Amino acid sequence: LADRGSSLEAIGLSVFVQMRASEWVANGHSITSPVLSLTDAVALRARLVHARRTSWESLRSEWIQLLQQGKRNISRTDAETVVDNARCEFLEKRLVSAVQSAERA
Repeated sequence: LADRGSSLEAIGLSVFVQMRASEWVANGHSITSPVLSLTDAVALRARLVHARRTSWESLRSEWIQLLQQGKRNISRTDAETVVDNARCEFLEKRLVSAVQSAERA
């Protein structure tokens, strides 16, 4: 772009980040950012991938922050409820699956 006398800011490119974390929450849930500049989106995605690889607590913290931004802009308490409910749903499904496997064994 610089060779053409332009930049990301000049063309107004904006994107959002969306990812799943199937090792922590069911696939019916996705982590979605507000619309961001490309530079901010790349940095956010790197943070989310790192958090997803690190621990549930790290991912939870990043996800809660995202829910408090953009169009959603929900309270911290409501964001915590959304994220924790997604995790509970996942854990409940895993427990049911484990019990069914044990019963078949």
